[in-house]
Amino acid sequence: MAMQQCQDLAGRLAGVRTRVVASATASASRGEPRLQAAGEAACSALLGVGTHALTLAVALDDPGLFEAHLRGLVPLLVRRGLGLEALRAALRELAAALRAELLPEDARQVLPALEGALARLSPPGDDPQRLLLQALLFGDLEGARALVQAGLPRGHLYVYSQLLQPALEEVGELWRTHRIGIADEHLATAVARAVVGSLYASFPWPRSGPRALVACVEGELHDFGVQLVADLLALHGWDVQSLGGNTPTRELVRWACEVHPAFVGLSVSSVAQLPAALRAARTLSEALPGVRLVLGGQVLRREPGLQPSDLGVHLLARDTTETLRALEAWRDEAPRWSGASASL
Repeated sequence: MAMQQCQDLAGRLAGVRTRVVASATASASRGEPRLQAAGEAACSALLGVGTHALTLAVALDDPGLFEAHLRGLVPLLVRRGLGLEALRAALRELAAALRAELLPEDARQVLPALEGALARLSPPGDDPQRLLLQALLFGDLEGARALVQAGLPRGHLYVYSQLLQPALEEVGELWRTHRIGIADEHLATAVARAVVGSLYASFPWPRSGPRALVACVEGELHDFGVQLVADLLALHGWDVQSLGGNTPTRELVRWACEVHPAFVGLSVSSVAQLPAALRAARTLSEALPGVRLVLGGQVLRREPGLQPSDLGVHLLARDTTETLRALEAWRDEAPRWSGASASL
């Protein structure tokens, strides 16, 4: 669905939302004793959030997102003495109210997602990646933090490469294809930053080893990915310095000449920044002969045919685990430079 169509549908849903929620709340509270006991305010809140989640799922053409939202609700409802049957009852009333209020063409887009989720509603499954994506898109900081904390026993590499990175890449792809707006992308990124920040105190940061330098190339504003890279490198024994987003090539080269890194990592998210990456790689190679260069970022997902030689680098970081393994060999060969400790 195109962005304008999404916005139009969201506007029409917003226009009937108050009536839909009020009607569904009244019916559900009368028909389901546990919802009645919970009170109309609780039922209204449940249906109001559900309507918002459904709108986003329809706008993204991803009914599974609404199902993930419902699965995330189940433990909360159970703790409040409600459970699946109460949720099913509320959703049935929500479907009836939407059917009565929506235009026929809107109903044909909205109701299949709701009714499909209702038919498949079951206790929450083991789908942490989709649940994390849902939490980021809905600005659910506590939910996102809980999902990431639950993954910590599997190690920081799992949390970063199997939870956070795929979820953030999907957020970026949704924004790039105009299926969510920039406000949605900013909210999701802000929640992810807060979650990552909450992890630092629990990480086993090792003593600093050889120096690494990472930065977004000139014109590349999306700097959260390079922060995650800096974290992973530090956790794997590198003395890493991150220059963040939109680093002018001149300044990148100047700093590299001062700190003499074993390698420089360049981050690029879009094809538009590839010329800047090539300029940075060539200038670094001229200024620091022998320095190793790595390029990563979402552009590699979008341009699978790219080769290291196309961009004047030694390694394309397509896979986190394989990249860390390759860098480990470099780490053992690299000299240890004196100077400041990691700056993340």
